[in-house]
Amino acid sequence: MITLIVSISVTLYPLLQGKILANSELDVKV
Repeated sequence: MITLIVSISVTLYPLLQGKILANSELDVKV
């Protein structure tokens, strides 16, 4: 169960980080 949560977090974290970076870049452009 713990390994499942870790694997999901490892796969989702980069995606969330990428979205945050994209949003920050858009805010800077505007």
